[in-house]
Amino acid sequence: MIIQRKSLFLCALLLLCATARAEITEQQIEADCAKIPVLASQGEQLYKTQKYAKARDAFEQQAA
Repeated sequence: MIIQRKSLFLCALLLLCATARAEITEQQIEADCAKIPVLASQGEQLYKTQKYAKARDAFEQQAA
């Protein structure tokens, strides 16, 4: 009985995940790519001024 409930839950979760998708337009991709050099520069400047937490945030945004 417990195994059947787990299987049912996993199947439902799989169906939910299969229907989820991101809608990203070409324009959004280009805009995000244009931000990369700016974020890299900001992170570098913040790192040089020893503002490590803010530099990490900029580098994380660049990687995202």
